[in-house]
Amino acid sequence: CDEPGCEFTATRSGQLAAHNCTHSGERSYACDEPSCEYRAVHAGTLTRHKRTHSDERPFTCDTSTEEQRNVRRKELNAAAQRRSR
Repeated sequence: CDEPGCEFTATRSGQLAAHNCTHSGERSYACDEPSCEYRAVHAGTLTRHKRTHSDERPFTCDTSTEEQRNVRRKELNAAAQRRSR
């Protein structure tokens, strides 16, 4: 990163480009939901955000009920770890 005082390094140019947005404030991906002003640096982050406007919960396990479905795989994995204790 060329920003003075920033020591970020990346192995891929895309990582550096996304990181540079933290300095510039640029957020290229905008939510298309009316009255929502959310913008994201990454397309995947916007996809996850859009699920907050719907009931989409794509990640589930065999023991989950409909109410326990998760928006993020990370949340699903955490729930599985809690059940295994």
